[in-house]
Amino acid sequence: MADKPLARVIQSGDLRMDCVRRRFSRSGEFIDLTPREFDLLKALMRRSGDVLSREHLLTYVWGKATSVNPNNVETLIRSLRAKMDHKWPSRVIQTVRLQGYRLKSQ
Repeated sequence: MADKPLARVIQSGDLRMDCVRRRFSRSGEFIDLTPREFDLLKALMRRSGDVLSREHLLTYVWGKATSVNPNNVETLIRSLRAKMDHKWPSRVIQTVRLQGYRLKSQ
């Protein structure tokens, strides 16, 4: 499935991302993200519900860099979960064993 067309604002349930201002909020509460966290989350939000492989996310966030550690994706996912899920009852980023990650459709 292809990425959704580029949009200024991406919304999925209580998640809202302003791609121009590079601001993210959940349930109206702004959450500070690093540039790489923002880019990884944007990839997931643009393809909400689809499983994205670690390789796809690496390319999306880091480009064609050859010296990037593949474990960086797991590190960013862990960091995003810590920022996004600690106040809310549902986790929004799901791990799909042996396949990758997806943003739970809301």
